[in-house]
Amino acid sequence: MADQFVTGDVFLFEADDSCISRLICKLSNSPVSHAAMYFKEGKIIEEGLPHIGTRPLDKLGNRAVHVRRYNRHEQSAEALLQAADKRLAEKEPYSIGNLVMVGVLLVFKTWKPDARWAVKQVLTALCVMLARAIDRSKTGGRHGATCSQFVYELYD
Repeated sequence: MADQFVTGDVFLFEADDSCISRLICKLSNSPVSHAAMYFKEGKIIEEGLPHIGTRPLDKLGNRAVHVRRYNRHEQSAEALLQAADKRLAEKEPYSIGNLVMVGVLLVFKTWKPDARWAVKQVLTALCVMLARAIDRSKTGGRHGATCSQFVYELYD
């Protein structure tokens, strides 16, 4: 099975039975609740609790997984591997604060601009401060990311 994937293939996981997975799907109006990237040697690399790690393809479970391939793969594979190896070695922490912030922003997206705009702005600012405080307490100020943010940053 591993021979059909190449470094950089993006794995998009549909929701599982966990509350957080179902909530992400509900708030984002998407069947996808998790993202990872094919790493090497039959493994994916992903951001998860408590930090970045790898998982063998045969341990993906029963979730539906959609795989997308980046068109310019040959030109970027080595750079992707280097970026992923670096973050794996550093045990980049998972950003609980960013996850909280994503949830709040997804709730806010349903609000229409009206008299509640000022309340929305204040709540957003408070949530940003809360997210940063959570991450400082959990990660000691180290860079953290959510799963989709991690995959995006590898490509960036």
